[in-house]
Amino acid sequence: MTFTAFPLFPGLLNDSALRLAEDGGSWTDALAMGWPSVLIAPERGGSGGCLSDVAAVVEGLARQAREELTL
Repeated sequence: MTFTAFPLFPGLLNDSALRLAEDGGSWTDALAMGWPSVLIAPERGGSGGCLSDVAAVVEGLARQAREELTL
């Protein structure tokens, strides 16, 4: 029986993080996408996201790391 993992936080952030990890992106690329400002309020220059937005990014990045470890 094969185990298939599905994203807990699917969406554009998760997809973007997965693609960045697959392409070997750097921290500079993540900065350019504004991910460090996800939890910062828009009035302070952030994107005003929530914890599930951060979780989607982390999950996308971690999914690629998991795949590399199992190869």
